[in-house]
Amino acid sequence: MPSLLDLPREIRDKILSLVISIPTTPPRDHSVADSRTELYNPSCGGRYVDRGVKYPTRMNRTETIPTLLVNRQLHDETLSAIDLLPTKHTYILDILLVGGSSLWPTWISVPALTNLVDTVSAAVRIDHTGKITYRTFEAGDGSPPSITWTFYRILDRFLRVGPVVNPSAKPEGGIAVKTLELDIRTPDVPESRFIPHDKWRIRRGNIFGKDKNGENINVMPPSMLLPFIERYIELLMGMRDMRDYTTCHGGILYERIGTLKLLLDGELRREWDMAKELKNIRLNDSFSVIPREERPETFRKWKANAYKLRTELGLPTIPISDDTKGTA
Repeated sequence: MPSLLDLPREIRDKILSLVISIPTTPPRDHSVADSRTELYNPSCGGRYVDRGVKYPTRMNRTETIPTLLVNRQLHDETLSAIDLLPTKHTYILDILLVGGSSLWPTWISVPALTNLVDTVSAAVRIDHTGKITYRTFEAGDGSPPSITWTFYRILDRFLRVGPVVNPSAKPEGGIAVKTLELDIRTPDVPESRFIPHDKWRIRRGNIFGKDKNGENINVMPPSMLLPFIERYIELLMGMRDMRDYTTCHGGILYERIGTLKLLLDGELRREWDMAKELKNIRLNDSFSVIPREERPETFRKWKANAYKLRTELGLPTIPISDDTKGTA
């Protein structure tokens, strides 16, 4: 029986190039719950279970690039093809919002592991099947909605340990990303199923009646999800408290990301050049648990260290002045 190894090497290389270039298929909806699990996340000086984030129980590129498992010859030829791939350091992530309350991240393309990733392209999709409540979008007692921390922790985990299950396998020095893209995708449902903007604030988390086809009106429109994410990115970047999670997660944006882009169905809606943002950020003295007299020096040290980390990780930098004691 003819096999792949019977083909000339030139043709095999083209086939292998196609194999490693095609992302795997992301989950259609929440029906694969049995293959998902919550993981411990090393973050902000602690280690805790990521509630609300469900990862695949296995994240292994040998499962997404099957020619690595056939035999030694194809294994070596596949690695050679990966090494020649122009996009080998471009990662593709799928994030599914399930039930309006939890996130299911799935890495669908990670050709070659590296500490400095060219691009992470993350599609944020809304699962419109099953029970939907949006309970984690409700704000707490003066705190952001819990879904915001769920988004933050996916990014935080990747930047600290990479696209792996076991944090002990994290790369030395962590991960940096030249360009991070968050692309909010419009689900394939009739317009009539989207929750009207004017009703969202009144009856958030419920079914808003039926459309003319008898379907529940319960799908969050991307035109609402995008500004929601944008708002809380800005909150992180404000660095309002030098000892809480806002600063922990916000600091890593400045330290490990080159450019952050927010898109809607592939169309750019907002972009942050994090080198410029770091240069221009000033101490926001409106709130902090640190004694007032210590805040300027704490902020100065953080900003200088963030610049140093960007330099060490190979990200673009703009020289920062000593004017870090000014307030925003």
